[in-house]
Amino acid sequence: MKYISSNIEKLQKTYSKIYDLPIVSFDYEVTNLELQRAMKTNFFISVAMYDNEKHLYFAPKYKVPDIKDQNYIHSAVENAANGAISGVKLGEIEPVTLITHNFWDSAGNKHTQFGLGFMGRIRNTEKLHLDNYETYISIPNNDMNEINYLSSKNVLAYCMNRLNKLNNQDI
Repeated sequence: MKYISSNIEKLQKTYSKIYDLPIVSFDYEVTNLELQRAMKTNFFISVAMYDNEKHLYFAPKYKVPDIKDQNYIHSAVENAANGAISGVKLGEIEPVTLITHNFWDSAGNKHTQFGLGFMGRIRNTEKLHLDNYETYISIPNNDMNEINYLSSKNVLAYCMNRLNKLNNQDI
């Protein structure tokens, strides 16, 4: 457990230093049972994917079991994306935020999860049936009402801001 924790801290420091990422932190008061469930995850990622028309698709919180090096993160991003949209290929993958979830129960027991939010461009839109995808987010309408996890909304908001700054020629 200490090995994983130290790798997570090292990873967050590295990403923070290289990419100057914003850090968002959320506190949740939970039942003891919910805390026990939360303790099964130490590190997670969330991935927002976009197509050439700037439509966002979302792969919510994806548990990463272990972190040994940078390659695990890239594999985890690909696995999270494919878990949400089967067969998706991403390019221009970039981290957008560091996330911390603090869970505690009424007895004062606490667990912290660390996460990274990523965004990436869908490279094979012509081979996918994205119109059937259920977590499509319209950027102009900012319709995130169906997303109920605060960190997920946060990752999507950073991606929306980033995409809104890009011209269509940049995508």
